[in-house]
Amino acid sequence: MRVIGSIFVLACVTSTGLSGCFESAGNRVSNRKNLSVFQALTGEDEESDRSRWDALYSQSTGSVAHDPAPLLAQFIDIIPVGRALDIAMGEGRNAVYLAKKGFLVEGVDFSEVAILRAQKWARENRVH
Repeated sequence: MRVIGSIFVLACVTSTGLSGCFESAGNRVSNRKNLSVFQALTGEDEESDRSRWDALYSQSTGSVAHDPAPLLAQFIDIIPVGRALDIAMGEGRNAVYLAKKGFLVEGVDFSEVAILRAQKWARENRVH
């Protein structure tokens, strides 16, 4: 399992720039200049959001359930083994489950604390 420590966002970029993509949708942040993609899409400051998620994971005991999402477990046998991207993977319950089933998994999360826990969970399950 490979864990990526940053987020990539596919956004609409036109000749008028990023803000032109949101004006027709009535997005309140569309007229702001020099925004990161994250700020333009969410209206939030990237670092304060990252800090909030890190604090949330830091406060937990790390004893989060490691069972996969019920819907994933229900349909895993009909999903062809291949590559998987787990966005907002948290502590890695779905990423590790998929890796144990033979998938090549890329995991992405906003929280460095969550990523470290996911990496630890992957090592404990001998998937990397």
